[in-house]
Amino acid sequence: MDRITPSGETKRHLARISDEIVRGISDVAQDRCADCRVEIQGSVAKGTYLEGTHDVDVFVFFPPDLPRGEMEEAILEIGKYWARTNSSDFEIAYAEHPYVAVRLEADNKVFDVDVVGAFDVESTDDLKSAVDRTKFHTQYVVSRIDGGMERQILLTKQFMTGIGTYGSEIRTGGFSGLLCEILTMHYGGFLELLKAAKGWQWGEVIDIEDLNPKPEYSSPLVVIDPTDGERNAGAAVRDDKLSLFIHASRSFLEEPSDRFFFPPERQPLDTDQLLAMLRDRGTKLLILSFKRPQVIDDIIFPQVDRLISTLKGQLEGRSFRLSGPESRLVCEEDGEISLILELGIHTLPRIEKRLGPHLDREEDCRRFLEKHSHDHPYIEGRRLCVDAPRPHWKAEDLIFSIVEENPQDILPNYVKEGMDLGWSLKCDDDAIGGAGSEVRAVLTQHFRRTFPWE
Repeated sequence: MDRITPSGETKRHLARISDEIVRGISDVAQDRCADCRVEIQGSVAKGTYLEGTHDVDVFVFFPPDLPRGEMEEAILEIGKYWARTNSSDFEIAYAEHPYVAVRLEADNKVFDVDVVGAFDVESTDDLKSAVDRTKFHTQYVVSRIDGGMERQILLTKQFMTGIGTYGSEIRTGGFSGLLCEILTMHYGGFLELLKAAKGWQWGEVIDIEDLNPKPEYSSPLVVIDPTDGERNAGAAVRDDKLSLFIHASRSFLEEPSDRFFFPPERQPLDTDQLLAMLRDRGTKLLILSFKRPQVIDDIIFPQVDRLISTLKGQLEGRSFRLSGPESRLVCEEDGEISLILELGIHTLPRIEKRLGPHLDREEDCRRFLEKHSHDHPYIEGRRLCVDAPRPHWKAEDLIFSIVEENPQDILPNYVKEGMDLGWSLKCDDDAIGGAGSEVRAVLTQHFRRTFPWE
């Protein structure tokens, strides 16, 4: 527990920094909105943050009658001005509306500070934006924590971190900090949560406050928000992350180990080792890389997911077949986003049989024969057929054509923007030989398929 529970020194230091942040932002906010109120929210306010983490969520609460556009404009002005006064780097990020993400250096430490605007509503019935409910989440968790529950929540969060399921951002698709808190409190502790999770069914419904007797959600995990019965707090959890958590829960209960909380660091295999494994598998490796456009994760990575689905659909629709796990293999390194595809069927005959019309459809038969007069049509049963040249008989040629020609504008907008900045498609030896450490790490995990705690 010492590795995950904040020490007294950490708590005092973070409390002091948080107070300084609140005072500084309050001074800036008062010049912009006299009725604003500034508070720390999130895990720092709840006391459920892990040792070594320095994320601080600062909320500026605006009067509910302020127009939303003015609130968004004000929070950007406040956040940027405060960052500049502290000589801190910042960027504009987006959730439901924009906020300012600041990297604050203080006392030889770096704090990630999110300056977020919200409306100071009285209840979740009066929400004007999704982030308005954050203070109600904080109040709820603080009111329910007692008897060492903070330590149980920290165990859950570190376990989720260790197995790779912590974080609700789109790139992760896992369990948010709030979700970890709700689940741990609902079951009464970390081990109790794992014992319940090992038997979860798909579409499991958890309603800690009995707010929604007939929830209608299609998510693999449904956790009714204890402050808002119409919201599923588990909506961000992807199928693969839920499956991984269930499997990890069973594995830990069978053989507990610190490795679930602090998995061993693995070095990526070198080029020769990866090439040897690829040859043993007898498959083809394709790595499509493109420059990352200047947009935030929550915009680009949903489009990357769409690109992956498009490429898989195009490949399989033309009889190419992917091999290995179906999980998304995406890596970002040195300003490039790389998509990794392994194909079991990657080369096809240069011709393909195309079924023509039935012989009793005279006009259709005439047009078919005119179109394929050089392809030696023949009759099979009741219909005309032809063995025609296949447009793409190599998988890499099909992908190259899609990226280069963008038929029917199937490439998502920001993906296309990134590809306009530069892209490459590499195969087998070239793909592995030119791979950086991050890509090789993904390939290592893909080929070896060990769980983080193994």
